Amino acid sequence: FLQLDHSSPRGLFAAKSAQFLALVFFGLTSMGEVMSVTFNERTVYYRERAVSTYSSVVYGLAIVLSELPYLLIDSLVFSFIFYWAVGLSRDWGWFFFWVLVFFLYVTFETLMGILLVILLPSQCLAEFFGLAVILLLSLTCGWTKPGPLIPIWWKWFYWTNPLQYAMNAMETS
Repeated sequence: FLQLDHSSPRGLFAAKSAQFLALVFFGLTSMGEVMSVTFNERTVYYRERAVSTYSSVVYGLAIVLSELPYLLIDSLVFSFIFYWAVGLSRDWGWFFFWVLVFFLYVTFETLMGILLVILLPSQCLAEFFGLAVILLLSLTCGWTKPGPLIPIWWKWFYWTNPLQYAMNAMETS
């Protein structure tokens, strides 16, 4: 995927493939990392909630706010290397738009991992459902099967799929 030629259909397909793989891989690793940390912190939360130290809203907000700086720095470093290595548009405006879309999608995957750990009783079950969610997002994002060819009973998932919107936004850059 190094310095792709965007003048041919093959080069455009390879660039889109690289962006798809970057989104899915980075989303999957971010979800996996946050699941183990959140699961380990869950016992502390139960203890603190039992003695009414702080409310659930404050705890949830603290988790989200503590993840954002890490996600932003991680997204910037990865995007800076990936975007220029693949040879996407040399315009800085498109680069920062690409970083924004990438950051928002990775944030979505991270928050989905936190939600699954909070809702499900074990880390193993949360990881299983996390993989199922990423699989469904990948299958219905329009990459493996174009949007018009997705079966009618999965169309609703296609139109509510954040990966599909991230892929479409990244195609413009």
